[in-house]
Amino acid sequence: MSLLPNDDDWGCLMDLDTMFLTSNVGHQLEEIVKKYPNTGLFTAITNRVGLKEQCYRGNIDNDPNILNWKRVAKQLQENKWMEMRELKHPISGHLMMVKKSVWKAVGGFPEVGKILAIDNSFSKRVLDHNLEIQLMEGVFVFHFYRMDKNITDKTHLRPSAEQGNIYSHNKRVRYLEGT
Repeated sequence: MSLLPNDDDWGCLMDLDTMFLTSNVGHQLEEIVKKYPNTGLFTAITNRVGLKEQCYRGNIDNDPNILNWKRVAKQLQENKWMEMRELKHPISGHLMMVKKSVWKAVGGFPEVGKILAIDNSFSKRVLDHNLEIQLMEGVFVFHFYRMDKNITDKTHLRPSAEQGNIYSHNKRVRYLEGT
């Protein structure tokens, strides 16, 4: 986030085991941040994540067929393009889209140390600053999320000796220009 040049720029952080399934999602995200510029944090619908409220139809789904999920993503995008649902509690961070100014105001992410619960901690601080968290009902992100293991397994999140204390080893950053 610190690499974004302007405070009004948005960063979209996604777990490395996630992917968008619709080709025009960049345009959709751009429209969303323009329409809701004062939102503290956005997240998206997914197939698998710990917080069921962020899951499609409220359930963790084990279907590995990405083509089925592509149809779901397209349907959600077509029918709920700009629909939002406010979440009043910390979120699972498979996707977190946040403005740099909000990131700075709530204290950013830890630069070293703890890897687990950064999403929960960050989203709680967003709420503590009286900012909204919005679930983008029309944006779907496919999440592999331990599909090959027990869903509660977190061994992959523990840093190895080679990774040191880097907090973001399982995140990538995307950039959207500010509004």
